[in-house]
Order: sequence, then C-alpha cells, then structure tokens
Amino acid sequence: MGINIYETATMLEALRQTPPVHTFLRDTFFNNPKFAKTEKALIDIIKGGVSAAPFVAPRVNGVLETRRGYTTNEITTPRVAPKRVLTGEDLEKRQPGDNTYTTKSPDQIAAEMLMQDLIEMDQEITLSEEWLCAKVLLGSSFDITEYDESGKEAGTFNVDFGFTNKISVATAKKWTAEGVNPIEQIEEWIEKNILTKSSATPDIILLDPDAGKTFANNSFVKEIIQLRAQAGSFAEAQYKGRGVTSYGRFTKYGIEVVSYSNIVKANGVAEQLLPKGTCIIAQSGSGNITYGAITQKENGKWVKYMEKRVPKYSVDDEKEIDTERLASRPLPWMPDVDSYVVATGVC
Repeated sequence: MGINIYETATMLEALRQTPPVHTFLRDTFFNNPKFAKTEKALIDIIKGGVSAAPFVAPRVNGVLETRRGYTTNEITTPRVAPKRVLTGEDLEKRQPGDNTYTTKSPDQIAAEMLMQDLIEMDQEITLSEEWLCAKVLLGSSFDITEYDESGKEAGTFNVDFGFTNKISVATAKKWTAEGVNPIEQIEEWIEKNILTKSSATPDIILLDPDAGKTFANNSFVKEIIQLRAQAGSFAEAQYKGRGVTSYGRFTKYGIEVVSYSNIVKANGVAEQLLPKGTCIIAQSGSGNITYGAITQKENGKWVKYMEKRVPKYSVDDEKEIDTERLASRPLPWMPDVDSYVVATGVC
C-alpha cells in the first residue's frame, strides 16, 4: 500500500523534514520547547536568586534553609490555526515554476500545493510565536484577540506573568540628554535589577531600532567606538540578518548590544515588535516555550497530538473542496521573572 500524503502522520513527518523557520527572539531567548498533555500549561514562575550555602560549626548537622519561592500558574495556551481551501479552479491554474503545457496530473499539483501551503502556514505561525515572545519579553500583561472562521473577533484573553523588573527612564536620564552615559546606566541596571535578585548571567542588551541608533550616536559611546577604531578594532555596526544589528560589546561585563527591527501584523495591527525607547537586558536561552496539546477528529475518531505543529486535511466531495489546516498552541514564558530587566523611554 502506498503512502497517503494526506494523513496527519505523513504530513507531520514532512514538516519535520522541512528546514525550520528562524526568528530572532524565539530562537535566542525561548529555545527550550516543552509539551503539555492538555490545552493548559502549568507554568512555574521563580523569584529570587541562589544564595551561598552556609558554613556550619563542628558537630552541627546542618542549617535549615528555605527553598526558592515560586508560583504555579495554569494558563490556557493560545491556539493558532491558519486554514486554506483547495478547489478544482486552483488546480486548473498554472502554478509558479510550471510551463504552460505542464503534464502534471491534478493529484500531483494538489500534493505540491499542500506542501507549499504547509510551509507558508508554518511561517505564519512562526510570526505569531515571535509576536508572543516579544510581548513576554516586554514584561507587561497583554491581550490576545481570538477570531472566528469568518475572521471576525470572537473574544480576547489576558496573559500576565507578574513581571515587575521594570524601569521607566526619566526625561533627564534619556540617552539623548546631555551628560547621560548609557553604558553606566546599563551597568547600574544589571547590578541593581538582575545580579542582586537572580542567578542569571545577562549576555545580551536588546534595543529597538530607534534606541539602537540613539545608543550609537551617544557621545560616550561614540568616544569608545573611535578609540577602538584607532586601536585597529572593527568598530562599525554589523547587520546580522533577520532584522538584527550588532553594535559590539560594551559595559564592564562585555555584553553585546544589538537592535532588532521586525514589523508584524497581529490582532489586525501592524506594529514594531519592540516599541520605541526599549532596552531589554537578558540572558539568552533563559526562556521556555510550552506547546499545548491539539485534539482533532480523524476518520471518525478523536486524536490528540503533542507537537509544535499539527496538520489536518479534510475532504468534502459533495462541495468539491479540500481544506488544509495547521494548528499550534505556543506559549513562551520566563521561568525566572527576575532574570532580566526592561527599561522603557531611553529615547
């Protein structure tokens, strides 16, 4: 018996063999995937760093200590499910790359369109994940708008991880103000807001595009860049792709400063993922992303999947319509909410 390319298991394997779609925020901070057995994820949020173990006197068995505090939250993972329809009219059209006199059968064309649709829907879901990652990193509570099959708003639900490690920069302390040294500011934020609260080791300073330009044009930063150039070090900003520009390593901790530009349309609005004036100091790889389970009807039975992406192909011979859908339930989160700091209004 031949392989049925429209079965979920076959499409899942095809997706696994497809080169992954890379995005900056998810791949940098939330690259630890986890899988929930239901649509709800249990999120353990830790507050407080690791203390040094106490020294004990002779013949003392030990010193009783308390464990790090944490709170457990049960959060419904948001469901993303783009869907496409395939009709006979679609199969009659010339496909990209085909010549006018193609000899491909309708089934061959349908199979190619299925794979292309899965790739494109995977890219769409990845953008939704990147939007979620940005919202979590920014630290504020945020709303997720849900839509019905017609594209109309069906409701919203709020996500709030209780993040409090925020700094609102006063006008006199903005990086555009005279005499303000952003490097000293960042060092102070690291020491007061991360190192005294968490065991995290920040290794990236993330800025929005405007904050990146403001940082590079600050007189104190320009002086360091000029000294590096005179010493023969490469001091120019470098574009690394995917919207990321590196300005080099700064502060006494030698942390890389990067800006990130990515405009994503979410909830019907096109927006820069990082708002103007944002500075996030964090440790790469410190976040998780939990995928909720997807349950769907197949061949008269309910089937549950714990996967990043779950495809489904439905056939309606009466209406001569095939429907393909790709579903996912991603929820990025930071286990230690004191492991990073978010400053707003730097420019």
